[in-house]
Amino acid sequence: MQHFIWQSKHILHYKDTRNQLLGEDYASFLSTPLAAGSLPVRQLWQEITDFEQQVSANESTYWLKFELLWREFFRWQMRKHANRWFSKGAVKGALDFAAPALNRAQHLAFTRWCHANTGVDFVDANMRLLNQTGLMSNRGRQNVASYLIHDLAIDWRLGAAYFEQRLLDYDCASNWGNWAYIAGTGNSAERQFNLQKQARLYDADGSFVRAMLLQAPS
Repeated sequence: MQHFIWQSKHILHYKDTRNQLLGEDYASFLSTPLAAGSLPVRQLWQEITDFEQQVSANESTYWLKFELLWREFFRWQMRKHANRWFSKGAVKGALDFAAPALNRAQHLAFTRWCHANTGVDFVDANMRLLNQTGLMSNRGRQNVASYLIHDLAIDWRLGAAYFEQRLLDYDCASNWGNWAYIAGTGNSAERQFNLQKQARLYDADGSFVRAMLLQAPS
């Protein structure tokens, strides 16, 4: 926190760099200590406020606060709807806690998704990063979730459960709330991403895909 906000002042470019996929200082990387409880969210909020008052306030400092408000929103939604978030329809429709059912083709597709072996480079690169490091950028998370749900037609809860096993910064409310958001079972309509367009926008030169896929598998 001291490095990102005060020492290097990377917070001042957060809004411009937060959609990057790999590297140092493009994001705060504070999600893990927040999830682990070693960094109180109120302390982080106050540090950002102090920085705005003492150094500078811009769209980027606001945006990091905005992301914290999203985190808070999901936590209160979890309190409000409780175990409905684990139902197939989450906060929409009738409760359905039946285990996700996959046919043979879906089971194979899900296994390939988990193992970063879908054949879609942008998806596989992000999944390999998750499997190797326990982390993935927000942009990557949205894209691999969209692919699993909308391209492979697989129950979103399986993706949320896999993330639960892998993420170092796993937070129950944020994880399940964001997966439901992509699936359209949360508080808004579904979100489906055009992966080719996303790759062109956020990995235009293919450097992220090359960095992750042109290495020996772990």
